[in-house]
Amino acid sequence: MKKRNSGFLKERRTWISQLCLVIAVLLLVGLISAIGTSVYYGSGEPARDEKLRRLVETTVALTEPGTESCGPLSSSVGGLFSVEMTGELCRQLGGEHVRTGSIDTEFTFEQMTWMDWQWRDKEPKGLPFMDAKDAEGYEWERLDKLPKGTVVEAYLVFDHPRSTASVLKKMKGKDFAPVWFAVDTGDEKIKEEERPWEPIGFPYGDSWLEPYQKVTSRKVETKGFFETVSESAVGPDLEPYGSAANREKYFMKSLRTLAEGESKLDPSWKSDLQLKRRIGYLEKNGIKLSGALITGLTKEVLKLKKEPWIAGASLGEVDFWNWYEEE
Repeated sequence: MKKRNSGFLKERRTWISQLCLVIAVLLLVGLISAIGTSVYYGSGEPARDEKLRRLVETTVALTEPGTESCGPLSSSVGGLFSVEMTGELCRQLGGEHVRTGSIDTEFTFEQMTWMDWQWRDKEPKGLPFMDAKDAEGYEWERLDKLPKGTVVEAYLVFDHPRSTASVLKKMKGKDFAPVWFAVDTGDEKIKEEERPWEPIGFPYGDSWLEPYQKVTSRKVETKGFFETVSESAVGPDLEPYGSAANREKYFMKSLRTLAEGESKLDPSWKSDLQLKRRIGYLEKNGIKLSGALITGLTKEVLKLKKEPWIAGASLGEVDFWNWYEEE
């Protein structure tokens, strides 16, 4: 009886030792994997994870009219050589920037493996600028029936492609805010069934220009094994309703960056941008704006119905009055 118990205990100790060894190996592999992944995505100038973050934010800013990341996406190391990025999405509606959803994506070896969008209310209007020209009269009627104490989004289509400088000049002094400009990329010159679904353009504000900021000061503090880096930077200076040349220059830079990184994106998210053709068209013909997303008081947006340079308008989101106080 004692011999049997002795053998059982010996087998049990062996099994526990093997289990502990397996756990130790798995923990070691996990630690090495985490360190390797952190080093992989943290290397380079800028770092790999920083370049991927900028790629996602630039894609949103240039292809989703009026939608931008509320702030820099946060990143965290995931599985083997994977990094996950999450962040909030914002839109300007009237005088406020409202949170409209969130974005969550993962890259493995710098290749996007999945993308998840979550909208708090409803998804932004699809094909807004195409609809604006086709539904001209109906949309103006809808705007006219809204209460005067409301603010709206309106997608405008111009009578013909216009220069950035001329559009900014026309909008100056109006009691609404430009949000996003649609760029003419020659889509109407190709067969309808071959046209891309995604518009291309750039925001009016300067948050999308974060990659072009210049570092003015940099401070590194080391505490034990940890290193803290703090930087101060200034971005490109855009004048309100001006700086047309700078806006166009940085748009083309961002578009080329997006084209270089397009292969890293999940095809189910952005599968039909036709960036090579569009960039070629812009390099040959220059930048002209075909439309714009604006927001402001409903009564002020309605005044554009009489403007000859506006060919159509499509209604976006509507909210209660939250416009700027007059000074």
